Amino acid sequence: MKKFKRALASSTILALVLQTNIVGGNVKAYDGQVKRFEGNNRYETAAKLATFNWTKSDNIVLVSGEGYADALSASVLAKRLNAPIILTNPNNLNDNARQTIGKLKAKNIYVIGGEASISSKIRNGLKDNYKLIELKGRDRFETNLNVAEEMVKLGVDTSEVMVVNGKDGFSDALSAAPIAAANGQILLIVSKDNGKTATEFIQKHNSKATVIGTRNVVSDKIYNSLGASRRVDGGANRFETNLKILKEFNVKSDTHLYIANSTGKGYADALVASVLAGKFNAPLILTDTKDSKDTEKALKYIKDNIKGTTEINAVGGKSVIPESVTENINKYIEKKPDSKPDVEPKPENKAPIATGTLNKSSYNINKDKSEITINLKDLNNDGYQSDAAFVDPDGDELTYTTIVDGENKDKIGVTVKDSNITIKTKEQFKGQVKITIVASDGEKSVSDFFKVNVDNIDNKEETKIIDANLVQKEKAKLILGDLNNVIGDLDLPIKAENGVEIAWKSTNVNIVNNTGKVTRPKATEGDAVITLTATLSKGEAKNTKDFVVTVKAKKFTDEELVDISLKDLKLEGNLNSVVDNIKLPTRDEKNKVDIEWRSSNNDILSNTGIVKRTNKDENITLTAVVKRGTVKKNKEFNIKVKALEKLVANNTQEFCDIIRDVLERVEPSVSIKLQEDIVDLDLSELLMLLESIYSRYPEVDYGCPEMHPKIRDDQDSFQSPEGEVNINITYKLDKATIEMEKAAVKVKVQEIINNVIKEGMSDVEKELVLHDYIVKNTEYNMDNHNKKIILPDDCNAYGVLVKRIGTSEGYSKAMYELLKAAGIECKYVTGISVHGAVGGDRHSWNMVKLDNEWYNLDVTWDEPIFNKNGSNNSLDKVNHTYFNIPDNIFHKDHKRGNYENDEYAKCTATKYSYENIDTSQFVSYGK
Repeated sequence: MKKFKRALASSTILALVLQTNIVGGNVKAYDGQVKRFEGNNRYETAAKLATFNWTKSDNIVLVSGEGYADALSASVLAKRLNAPIILTNPNNLNDNARQTIGKLKAKNIYVIGGEASISSKIRNGLKDNYKLIELKGRDRFETNLNVAEEMVKLGVDTSEVMVVNGKDGFSDALSAAPIAAANGQILLIVSKDNGKTATEFIQKHNSKATVIGTRNVVSDKIYNSLGASRRVDGGANRFETNLKILKEFNVKSDTHLYIANSTGKGYADALVASVLAGKFNAPLILTDTKDSKDTEKALKYIKDNIKGTTEINAVGGKSVIPESVTENINKYIEKKPDSKPDVEPKPENKAPIATGTLNKSSYNINKDKSEITINLKDLNNDGYQSDAAFVDPDGDELTYTTIVDGENKDKIGVTVKDSNITIKTKEQFKGQVKITIVASDGEKSVSDFFKVNVDNIDNKEETKIIDANLVQKEKAKLILGDLNNVIGDLDLPIKAENGVEIAWKSTNVNIVNNTGKVTRPKATEGDAVITLTATLSKGEAKNTKDFVVTVKAKKFTDEELVDISLKDLKLEGNLNSVVDNIKLPTRDEKNKVDIEWRSSNNDILSNTGIVKRTNKDENITLTAVVKRGTVKKNKEFNIKVKALEKLVANNTQEFCDIIRDVLERVEPSVSIKLQEDIVDLDLSELLMLLESIYSRYPEVDYGCPEMHPKIRDDQDSFQSPEGEVNINITYKLDKATIEMEKAAVKVKVQEIINNVIKEGMSDVEKELVLHDYIVKNTEYNMDNHNKKIILPDDCNAYGVLVKRIGTSEGYSKAMYELLKAAGIECKYVTGISVHGAVGGDRHSWNMVKLDNEWYNLDVTWDEPIFNKNGSNNSLDKVNHTYFNIPDNIFHKDHKRGNYENDEYAKCTATKYSYENIDTSQFVSYGK
């Protein structure tokens, strides 16, 4: 048997990047055992592979050995040129590259990539002796596009292309490239979210795109922009992807199969092997580490798919493809019935079969030409190369056989006589077949393929059906991209593939005309929604497709935005009867407009909306200055600030009731004439009286109101000569928020009462379930407590009942509201906590009246995460330590405020202290 060296195809990704251990060593004659390629570094490997498989080549493809991006574009070009790929350093042409170019007597050098990949120094040095064809771009995508266009010039069929992600890793490309090369397809690259250059090529050449990769690798957005007709998903990792793609494209392993390791970042061996796989239309199998599940799956694929005559090549040393892997494969080979016996190889210097490529990639059969005959000896005269298609340097006569693939393979007949291949149609159809030519010297064989495009239909009715199918196909492919935010002219294609024409009609030509010109609506008119109808036609076949287009309105000018803001600007409340502060907006965020305010009387109504009422009604003009950029416009509001009511208090209770009503209405000020019992009230007495309001009426204590009596200029009295006292009130929340919180509390209280109070409960039972509800459903705001921060919602019933967080003031006010709603008399008590003999922090609790006797109740200190010492308790446990406790115990760590100490009754009863009640008899506990 002849010593046989296999020519290396350059029809896939070269990508001999990073470190590789492969050298193109001698390959022994096939003996039914796995062959191994192994060697040193990437540059020497590329050179040896080139000289091993080409004795002469007019063309060389030169790429950088420092990155795989350019190599992605170079590989299929090399296949088309029947040229080796040579690697060089970026800055200097290395010795391996220089010597190989000389040995092969090259004439043309295709330089792939920009100066960053291959320097101008290298280019200038080569120009003296060779013709340089430079294919480069601003990035890998533009370089890929330029290489693809060069391949079009060389006659490569553009009807079908393959698309892979060439930026975010290249595991999909690793498995896809040999298939693209074997099928004679251009390989285009995209990133996960950028497919601009690939889309340009596909639209320009009306190509049908197959995308390799999941949606995580090539997004649906990119897939749709490509107009792709097919997606081949990868697997969970590169190894699953490899086997899935081989199965999807039904790659045969009849003659050759290649194995390479692809663990971690070890891509180089596999990328070298992909070149060979593309040449022989053979599978490339990726393996992982020796004992991994992925390697087991790869071995199973090999076992299930190889034949006895399959030549199996392992690319990589024993450190990456262990002997145990190759030994297993050898066992599979031995079990195949058509394995050939070992033969004695002939001497190494025996000449190999040289291989050329069938550079004419496609032929046509139409209704006027039902058959074609191809002479294989002259085949390359039709293409770019002039080398013979198949030659055996030993002078042996070659025999030829054919393999027909494709869905239309049964519709043609192929006969072989000597070196003539005759293809004849058996029936009328329109489609494509792929014919692989296998040349053999009796012992070894080489192969390549070409495509035949058939359109021999001469039947009008069938033509109509075919045309209708083509129109339907082009309709499905027709997309216009994102039409939800259109601001520029639309590119409306008037021609599609397969001779399909497209006419457009718009429902509103004033917005989008029939050629795609867009006229945006005025800003005040808002966005426009129109429908574009595409009518696709071929012959008598027609179909329509609608596209809903939203054309964005023009942007507003500063003046338009100011006018809109002025029109929308309103003030809350009755401006003819103002008794409270007015909320004045300073910014219109919707229109990005600033607002300033000017008052005709700042003493009554300030520029910030603060109202100070007097003894008479005041008419105020409030001017809003609305501005954006250099545009300013005014709007006036006429305001009537009502006079202070003439309120009279004859005693302490009347005075407190007036203050309560003012707080209830959330008013900012009040004027009260003091008479009779309190006419001689001094300042300290007044301040104590105001302080007692919070204990008397906890239900109106929202927004942390602070009351400040107005002191006369002489500092001697707070009363006017007429006996009036003016009190200003400030709130930490606005009136609308306070009103909202009070309404929410009212609803929540009723909801809780309905849920926890059961028929037949005694008052103490009601008290107990309401106490337990608060403890179980509220979190003490330890963070604010420790930081001495006082927020309004920590101090009222809204925080505890609605937001479920608060401090002792909120806990006690919430309990006060619930007990009142349950019909139980109670009080809200303020004071301080006592630790030993030392006074502590401000604190609040309740007093509850049961059977005409009073009890102390501290819900806060029964909270599981907080007690008087601040220690933690189990969150599952509700404490009752401070439930209905008499003064002699309770006052050991609680001290009442002055008002409560003077006015509230003593708590001496113990009947309903928690330790004295039998909860087993309670309705709330199931009785």
